[in-house]
Amino acid sequence: VEQMDNGWDRMYCHGYMESGHFYTLVPTLHAAYFSSPKPDPKWTEGFSEQTWGPKVAVHIRQGDSAYQLKVGWYVAQIDKLRQRFQSQDPSHPPLFRVQTDAADPNKLLQIAPELKTSDIVVDDSKSSPL
Repeated sequence: VEQMDNGWDRMYCHGYMESGHFYTLVPTLHAAYFSSPKPDPKWTEGFSEQTWGPKVAVHIRQGDSAYQLKVGWYVAQIDKLRQRFQSQDPSHPPLFRVQTDAADPNKLLQIAPELKTSDIVVDDSKSSPL
């Protein structure tokens, strides 16, 4: 009997990550990733002109997985990061780009109006500048 395996199952359900073997591959994976040029991410596209601090990308899965965290969890994590970064450097607030595979990103904003702030832009999977 053959069974399809997914990456999550392979990495986390059979002790592979705990074995430490994956971490020995990190230099090779980094070298492969950086072996070709990457486009410059347009982090500030859609944001007001100001000097930003740390840049944080958040992927909120809404369509491609049966296992989804509640949107409120992401909102809470963003709030914690915002507080942490602002306490370290109040003059350079963090910048958040929320990436989503939701069929309609506006529904995401209806579910979580807390994402409608001046330091967060929500990108759908087709229009992201990152």
